[in-house]
This record gives sequence, structure tokens and C-alpha cells, in this order.
Amino acid sequence: MKLINDGNFTGLAICGLLISGVMLIYVSVELVISDYFRMAIFSIGIATISAAGYAGRAKALKLKPFDNSYKKARESYKKDDSKSE
Repeated sequence: MKLINDGNFTGLAICGLLISGVMLIYVSVELVISDYFRMAIFSIGIATISAAGYAGRAKALKLKPFDNSYKKARESYKKDDSKSE
């Protein structure tokens, strides 16, 4: 089972991130007693949901945030010193 397909998260991975983020927020609000631990779990849940939202928008716009195409662009901007002499 692949989590990343064509440079983006799959739909199942996005749903998994969203559900796990909601569950973390629910657990932090309802079950955790310690205030600092509650804030930490709540923050992780918010970050997980925001990652799912980012991946969902990137998928809708057909962007590839996890693609390695930047390496090709970086190589094209390098100067070739042997040809300049």
C-alpha cells in the first residue's frame, strides 16, 4: 500500500490524517487531565489536520509537493566551468 502516489498523498492517506487529527483533538479535550499534555496533544492534532488540508488542496490543484523535480531544475542552473575556458 502506497501513501504517496504521483508526488502527492493518496486519498486514503489524506482521510487517515484527517481522522487521526480529529481523534487526537477529541482525546486531548475529553480524556487528558494534565494541562500541558493536553495542549501538546491538541497541537499535534491541529498540525495533523492542517497537513491533511494542505495535501487535499494540493491534490485538487494537481500540484506535486513530494516530487523530486526540483533536482532537475537545480542541475539546469549549475554553471559548467570546463566549457567557459
